[in-house]
Amino acid sequence: MGMSLVYNPFVWVYLISALALLITFVLSVAKKSRDYLWQIIQLMVMFWCIGFALQISCTDLKDMFFWYVIANDFVGMKVPCVLLLWSLVITGRNKLLCGYKVGLIFTLPVVTDILNITNHFHGLMYRKTWVENYNGNAVMRYELGYWYWVVTVYCCILLFVVSAMLINDALNRRLLYNRHGITISLVTM
Repeated sequence: MGMSLVYNPFVWVYLISALALLITFVLSVAKKSRDYLWQIIQLMVMFWCIGFALQISCTDLKDMFFWYVIANDFVGMKVPCVLLLWSLVITGRNKLLCGYKVGLIFTLPVVTDILNITNHFHGLMYRKTWVENYNGNAVMRYELGYWYWVVTVYCCILLFVVSAMLINDALNRRLLYNRHGITISLVTM
C-alpha cells in the first residue's frame, strides 16, 4: 500500500524554501564554486524541507514518522556538524580537520541514527507518537525521549560554536566577506 498524501497549505513554506535552496545550489555549481561543504549544506537543508513537506502532507502516522525521522534526525541533525566543518575551513582552521576529529564531530548524530532504528525497543528518541487534528490538518505529535534532548543540546552547542567563530573572525576582519559571516552567524542562532 502506498503513501497517502493530502493537501496541507503549510507545505508551501517548505517547498518554496527547497526551491530557493535548489536555485542557489544550481547557481553555485554553474559558477564552478569549489565550496563543496556549503553545497552539501544546501542539499541537506533542501532535503530537510522536502522531507517536512512530505511529513505534513501524510495522513498515516507511520508515513509521517518515517519522513520526520529521515528529514530531521538522519539528515537535519547532521547539518550543524557539516556547518561546523565549513566554518572551520572558511575561518582558516583547516588543521583541526584531521580524520578522527571529523569522526568525533559526527559521533552523536550517528549514535542517534542507531537509536532511531532501534527506538521501538527503548524509546530513547521518541517514547510515544500519535496524530492529532489541528485546524483540519493531521499533525504528528510525539513524546520525546532522553536521547533526543542530548543530541538537540549537542546540535545547539555546535551552532553556537559556528556563530561564535564567524562573528569573531568577521569582527576581527579575518573573513573575506565580513558581512556575510555575521549574517550567517545570526541566521544560525
